[in-house]
Amino acid sequence: LKKAGFNGLVTYGSSGVMGKVLPTLAQSLGYQGIIMGIWNPANENELNNARKASNLPIVMGYGVGNEGLYGNKERYTVPELCAALSDLRAGTGKPVSTSEEIDDYFVHPELLFVGDWLFPIAHPYWHSTKYPLDAVEWQTTRYNDMAGSVDRFVLFKEVGLPSSGAYGLSETNHDLYYRELAKTDVRFVYFEGFD
Repeated sequence: LKKAGFNGLVTYGSSGVMGKVLPTLAQSLGYQGIIMGIWNPANENELNNARKASNLPIVMGYGVGNEGLYGNKERYTVPELCAALSDLRAGTGKPVSTSEEIDDYFVHPELLFVGDWLFPIAHPYWHSTKYPLDAVEWQTTRYNDMAGSVDRFVLFKEVGLPSSGAYGLSETNHDLYYRELAKTDVRFVYFEGFD
């Protein structure tokens, strides 16, 4: 990823190597920043690893939770998530946010205010949009809607278009989608480095 020109990383969890080795390794490789993920807001091991890494200059903030409020398969509750965000912010002095599916921010409007920035997951494919230019238009509209709804910095944590699996999906369309999205004002993280 570094050789390809990427200068920042976003992770999903802070267990094991991801919490203990990766931040220091990324810093030694010259990455400019990392947003550390905490997959399970109730996992003390992950939270402790995140706290210990907070003294590294490369650690810019934390993404606590990921699609844990999605549908009827909730892995945690909104109060549990809010408590973990508040505790990690107080314990590290670093900004925190959470990543839920974009529609969940309107099902649970408190998510619009609990983090220091908005870090939603917004995949056009899961909203019946699979052609590159249509996907970019969908992405831009959703970004502008969210950015206009609250006074918070918005960074889409997950955006993407599959490169195969259904009619109209291809590596060429995947590439076109990202090239065109990069020309917009949408702030996003390329998803993903490893499948």
